[in-house]
Amino acid sequence: MAFPLAPFPDLPVDIARMLLEYAAYSSRATACALVLVSRNVRAWIEPILYRIIVLDNVRSRQSFEYAIQVRGDPSFFANSVQTLVIKGDAAESIELMDRIVSSCNGITALAIWSLARSAVAETSISASLNGLQRFATPRLSKAILSWMPRTITHLKTACEEAWQQLDMWDRLFRRCPNITHIMLDCDANFWDWCNVFIKEDFISAFQRILSVAPASLEVLVFGVFHSTTDWDALCDFAIELVAFEWKRIEDDRFFVFLPTGIRNVPDRESKGIVRYAQGSEGHELCGYRQEGQLGIWELADRHRSAFRESKRPSYSSGT
Repeated sequence: MAFPLAPFPDLPVDIARMLLEYAAYSSRATACALVLVSRNVRAWIEPILYRIIVLDNVRSRQSFEYAIQVRGDPSFFANSVQTLVIKGDAAESIELMDRIVSSCNGITALAIWSLARSAVAETSISASLNGLQRFATPRLSKAILSWMPRTITHLKTACEEAWQQLDMWDRLFRRCPNITHIMLDCDANFWDWCNVFIKEDFISAFQRILSVAPASLEVLVFGVFHSTTDWDALCDFAIELVAFEWKRIEDDRFFVFLPTGIRNVPDRESKGIVRYAQGSEGHELCGYRQEGQLGIWELADRHRSAFRESKRPSYSSGT
């Protein structure tokens, strides 16, 4: 059977679909245009459009909620949405947030990134998320741990509080025994605020997390991001951070990620210092990047493999 796709009217349907889906994955603007081609093409492309949903304000949340209401097939979003990010003002209404997550219960990655403490703590989205693997939240709490699915393997949270909540890590590892990747985010401004005693506590905190982690843990990342345009201050901060005594954490699962663009920072890749391009896309909270780019988790895995390879003894054949 041929598909009437000008200027190739004799193109087989499966080939036409493959080409159009490839184009949709490559560009969201292209995907938006393709859904207007025909009813058949719309059925192919719409799941791609809804694959990653980022709700970062009230308007985007309301628009998505309207799309759920007018859709005749309630299973569409459960089957199509793979990554859901709810952050900022969009996460202020717990009831609406729960409703949206329940409609997208086939997701494998979820980020609820809100400054409102109650937004994450009081949500009750647990039961339906049996396939959730990646989760991002600015804080851990008993309430969150009470509903986190045991299937979670990747966790991203904020360092500002997590490093003090050592008892939470014991609870987390009991709740999610198969966790493999953890990233603690730290704002450069927060590190600058810390005094020397707090910075020393960081070392103890990371050592503690690594010591109680299950055997499944492969990567623990201390990731630095910046919310400032003062690049000189950021460069000074990065130099201080690299000079910090991370070498006391003798564990090849531990890495410090610094954003690229900063100057005059010594390279210490042998001690787990990794440079990465900080992005602004919402789905990066779940570790994903644009097509063709390495995500944070993939980058960490690559450096971990390279670091382990460099430590292997080399053998030379004798005569």
